[in-house]
Amino acid sequence: MKRSFSCNTSIGAWCSLAALVGIGTLSYSTLAGYREAKQWENHTQQVLLATQSLLSQLKNAELGQRGYLLTQDRQYLQPYEDSIQTVDQTMVQLRSLTKDNLSQQQRLSRINQLLLDRFALIRRTIKLADANQFEPARSIVKSNQGLSLMTEIRGLISEMQNEENQLLEERANAERNRLNTIVSLTIPSCLAIALFLEVLVLQLRRNLIQRELAEQALRKQNGKLNLLYDTTRELLLAEDPISLLDNLYERLSAQLGLGFYINYLVTPRGNGASLKLASSYGLTAEQKMDLLELELGQAVCGQVVQDGIQISISDVQSSVLEKTSLIRSLGITAYSSQPLITQGKVLGVLSFGSRSRTSFTLEEQELMQAATDQVAIAIDRANLMKSLQDRSEQLAKSNQIKDEFLAVLSHELRTPLNPILGWVQLLRQRKFDSSVADRALDIIERNAKIQINLIDDLLDISRILKGKLVLKSEPVDLRNSILSAIDTFNFPQKRKKSQFNLLVLMCHTGFRETPIDFNKLSGIYFLMPSNLQQKTDELKLHYPRTKVLNHGQPKLQFGIMG
Repeated sequence: MKRSFSCNTSIGAWCSLAALVGIGTLSYSTLAGYREAKQWENHTQQVLLATQSLLSQLKNAELGQRGYLLTQDRQYLQPYEDSIQTVDQTMVQLRSLTKDNLSQQQRLSRINQLLLDRFALIRRTIKLADANQFEPARSIVKSNQGLSLMTEIRGLISEMQNEENQLLEERANAERNRLNTIVSLTIPSCLAIALFLEVLVLQLRRNLIQRELAEQALRKQNGKLNLLYDTTRELLLAEDPISLLDNLYERLSAQLGLGFYINYLVTPRGNGASLKLASSYGLTAEQKMDLLELELGQAVCGQVVQDGIQISISDVQSSVLEKTSLIRSLGITAYSSQPLITQGKVLGVLSFGSRSRTSFTLEEQELMQAATDQVAIAIDRANLMKSLQDRSEQLAKSNQIKDEFLAVLSHELRTPLNPILGWVQLLRQRKFDSSVADRALDIIERNAKIQINLIDDLLDISRILKGKLVLKSEPVDLRNSILSAIDTFNFPQKRKKSQFNLLVLMCHTGFRETPIDFNKLSGIYFLMPSNLQQKTDELKLHYPRTKVLNHGQPKLQFGIMG
């Protein structure tokens, strides 16, 4: 289409140029002809004036002759004398003006001869009057010789004038015909050129309007792309994308004339979820309080989250939908609500509204949805980064707990070995009676079993993680288990010469036989004093104390004094 328009424009331009050249040539020719006709008209007028002057001069000569003959006063001869002087000049002028016209030259020759005869007759009468022969002079005048000469002269001059008028008429007709021809050619040409120029101007105006619209659309599209680019860049760099929604709203508002936005995020609640207000603009404090939380499916925002699709409402104040009552109360006239969706998961909703317009175009709705998608991606990324950070912290904490566990494990694995090695060394170095030796063997055996129990506890960790730990409950004499732990604990402390005051208070007889997992309880009794001893070298330990609860069940309490 552009090529066709360019080709047509070129053809029209060349045709217009040719028409203009033709019109210019005709105009120049007409102007030249007009000048020539004007010159010939002036020439004819000069010939006519000269002929009239010639007749006038002859009349003046006759008038002077007759006045002199009647009055015998020579003053009346003055017109005659003036005519004699001017007639020759007039004849010279007429010969010059009609030199290109043979018939006129012939007439002038005849007129010149007649003029000579007429002036000769006048001079003759004047001479007779000068000689006082008035009667002969009057008789010559009465003979009509002069009248016949004048009549012939007038006839010749009339012929000259008629011919000049005829020539003038012919030239005027020719010029008129030429002018009509030029007009008949010029007017259609001018109309065609004007039509072409009008079409050209309209087409150029149309092209300019289309170009301006295209430039506006391009600028608008560039503005949208720049908005999305800046929004994406800032959102991806932000740790909290919600805090940038005000900035995004300001940019969108500059292009779309917005006056309100509201953002809800899906928040777990019990077995379900709800929408909690995360950010907003254009709301009063009271309105924010009323909109702090919405149910899924409530109002337009809840419906958008529930369906996962964009909803745009035009002329909100005229809407009769029940779900629009909330936004109608806010004075919104145009409304568009977009879901925050990423990877098929709805994170919340971002809604925009205007109080100055009644609808949003499809392009504007697409722009708001694109901006919302960027926000959703940024929120998902921020959640992912937070999750990764939490996992990294958990992993670091797990590594720390593992290191502490290994340190404690190594310590706890060595703890039962101390009394074993100690009694073995004592039995080798000294001779004890049978009761002490039996007691030593019991301690060695008991700590060996404790070592086995610690190893079983390590295995219990795996069972606990798998949820397969089983407690073996059996009646246990707590006092005996406590005393065994004291014996194990006292031996290494005596070697370190530490002073401990260990008091065992059995405040309830029901404490003797209690159903419990003996191995787990022994580990508690055994490990606690050992761990406490690591913290200080002088310690007074009340271990264990008991307290009877309302239901008569005993409760162990450990107290530290030091």
